[in-house]
Amino acid sequence: MNEISFTGLSITKVAQKCETLWGAYLPPNHAQIKTKEIPLKHGEKHYRKIIIECDLTDDTSGKDFTEYMKELIICTPEKVLGKKHTEALEELKSLGTIANLKQLSYINPQNPNHVRIYMDRFDVEDELGCVTEANFELNNRAVLLNRQSLPLYTIMATISKKLQALQGISKEKSECLDFVNKSVHQKAVDFIDNIM
Repeated sequence: MNEISFTGLSITKVAQKCETLWGAYLPPNHAQIKTKEIPLKHGEKHYRKIIIECDLTDDTSGKDFTEYMKELIICTPEKVLGKKHTEALEELKSLGTIANLKQLSYINPQNPNHVRIYMDRFDVEDELGCVTEANFELNNRAVLLNRQSLPLYTIMATISKKLQALQGISKEKSECLDFVNKSVHQKAVDFIDNIM
């Protein structure tokens, strides 16, 4: 994967909503329980939803937007592209623009350089341990974790980390960005550990 510099990066929004609800949930090992009755656990579920929005541009310091588009082409199924990845990359190079590639599934069709990352996560802790589930969206499309979409997790982690490093960012925004970065990283590491 190419290194993305993200110097042409500006935050437009970082927001979060947190809540704690009392509820029932299945224990983490419920798939291995052989009885008909699976015992429900009760406890507090901690929900955290975070939205990050930013704009990428190509500037004198780097081609951040172009590099982002190249990574999206690689992660987009060929059936969505209607052509092979190599052909799409060649088209991008020859046009110098992405005007004809807006059909890519993770591109914002109204504003292609705008990136929206959404994380919906819950955590439950009890005597058996901690259960965590995080789901992500990129430009309002769910990012299901598989071998093909793994680079999208790298993109989300890189964007959140680089935004956190911007000067003048508030402590609250920095904490949200760090939390998203760590959540993306952990989900990707867990996936890689499971396939190895």
